Amino acid sequence: MLGMKGEKQPGMERETGEEETKAKTRKKERKLSVSRERWQQMKEKAKLAEERFDRLLRLQAEFDNYRKRVNRERSEFVQYAVEDLICDLLPVMDNFARAIESARRHNNSQALLQGVEMICKQVEDVLVKRGLERIEAVGKTFDPREHEAVMQVEHEEHPDNTVIEENLRGYKLKNKVIRPAMVKVSKKPSNS
Repeated sequence: MLGMKGEKQPGMERETGEEETKAKTRKKERKLSVSRERWQQMKEKAKLAEERFDRLLRLQAEFDNYRKRVNRERSEFVQYAVEDLICDLLPVMDNFARAIESARRHNNSQALLQGVEMICKQVEDVLVKRGLERIEAVGKTFDPREHEAVMQVEHEEHPDNTVIEENLRGYKLKNKVIRPAMVKVSKKPSNS
């Protein structure tokens, strides 16, 4: 207790100090009993969070490995697909070299023409083997998915919208148009 002028009395200090210490101890004990339960819950939640984080890290690493593997496989696939095509075209290159050498030696344009025609057929065979397909155009009805009209010509002999001439061949690769045929298309003459 306080004496006059706000001073503590000597005997009261001990009692007040002991009472405060006991009160603090009781509070701590109550807090500890509640805290132990909460502590256990927090430990469980922390363990669960750590397990989930660890699982997330493993999944992320697995995904990174998967992505790297797919990229590597795609790269290898393209590399070997190109290699296979090149191996098929090497004999064509050899035949071009033979045709040129033969034309130089014999100075025969007919032999050169025959050689180039054979090589053209050989290239076509290699590409057809790979899935290339020529788009038929002349005599067919104009189809904007397969043909590209470069000119319309008035023509009485052909029905309207019929391809009458092919300027550049069109091709499909496994049913996908990779180059439309450049064509001239008929139209009915205007009656003037």
